[in-house]
Amino acid sequence: MNTGRIQTSIAVTLLSLSFTVHSEELRARAIFEEKCVLCHGYEGKGDGRMQKLLDPPPSNFHISELSLDSMVEIITNGGESVGRSISMPPWSSELTELEIEMVANYVFGLRNH
Repeated sequence: MNTGRIQTSIAVTLLSLSFTVHSEELRARAIFEEKCVLCHGYEGKGDGRMQKLLDPPPSNFHISELSLDSMVEIITNGGESVGRSISMPPWSSELTELEIEMVANYVFGLRNH
């Protein structure tokens, strides 16, 4: 068995996965900037330009305790579907399931920053 070829193959696979993950992160960020920033702000702190007009105010994702599944549900079906703000619209008619999952993962990742 040629361990050099195996190691090269593994390295190429890992590099490919790295590019895919980075690409999905960039796409999720772009969707967030297009669809979410107005209310949630560029950093996801709930301080977007619309925040003063909304009651309750938009979520601050840095301190949110929502699960990833809850975030997917809210992004998909809107806040009202889970007893939260009616100001949070459903995005299922504009985003694919994959895009919703990517955005939810992006937002969930803001928690510790």
